[in-house]
Amino acid sequence: MKKFILIVFPIILSVVGLGITVYVEFFKEDSYLSLYMKSQHNVIKKAKNYEEIKLTYKNREINELYSTRFLLINSGTKFFEKEDVLTPILISLDVSEILDVKKYKSAPPSFDLDISKVSNNKISIDFDLMNTGDTYEFDVLTDSPVDSFKVDSRIKGLSNFETFHYIENPPLRDRVTSYQIIIFIVSLITTLLLWMGFRKLVIPIRSTAYFILNDYPQESFEPDLFMGLLRKWTEDYLDQETLERIESRLNSTDIHNKEALDSFRDKTCYDLLNKDPSGGFAIILIILMGWVFMNAWSLITSLVMLN
Repeated sequence: MKKFILIVFPIILSVVGLGITVYVEFFKEDSYLSLYMKSQHNVIKKAKNYEEIKLTYKNREINELYSTRFLLINSGTKFFEKEDVLTPILISLDVSEILDVKKYKSAPPSFDLDISKVSNNKISIDFDLMNTGDTYEFDVLTDSPVDSFKVDSRIKGLSNFETFHYIENPPLRDRVTSYQIIIFIVSLITTLLLWMGFRKLVIPIRSTAYFILNDYPQESFEPDLFMGLLRKWTEDYLDQETLERIESRLNSTDIHNKEALDSFRDKTCYDLLNKDPSGGFAIILIILMGWVFMNAWSLITSLVMLN
């Protein structure tokens, strides 16, 4: 039971977790776009005591001018082509009038959209190709602050169009998924469990082997005490076949003959080290630490990508 808990259970957990991670990261097809309201600034506002001053933007008189930055991302794993866009993306803002729409930047820089104002409070977006991870930031100039917005679109294969409203920094729940948090915790716990198993299995067996080889007294060697200590120190982690082989060898050894006793100690040490699982543990631990790093990196990039 101890071996199952310390070795088999973490390995099963790691295999399942790694399988889920690989599937979600590389094979699962998520088709969704995300639109973030990233920031908003009051560019200019007419002072109350200077009503005679006229503010105009493109020949239109205004009292205030707001600039709101939006970020459009293909957050899924599916790319979209022009043929997939049955009706362009339509963004509706709760303002009286949109004055202008300007591109800020895109990634990659060659990625571009056909974006334009189609009514007083609506913007249309169309594109020829939008690959996974493509981003497009644009500023919308309005005569009043944007408190809310909504998106409408008909794109073939698009499962979800997410919208997020925030100023400067989005809340944590908008930047990382529950899957990312859970799989990171699972990978960390699995690695710690296997590390505990490594210490519980490798250290008793290895330290017992070196003690028998170098420090166990020869003058007062007592077979019954030796086997009792061997069973206690290895905490039943040695299989019964190995213990029986050591005990059988001990029974046939002349403990008063130094040469025979040294030979017994050498062979017993070899039997113990032969059961030392440190090599396999080390390989599995390296893989699991890589898994933890990959999940941690996924969390970190999700947290900082929109700042």
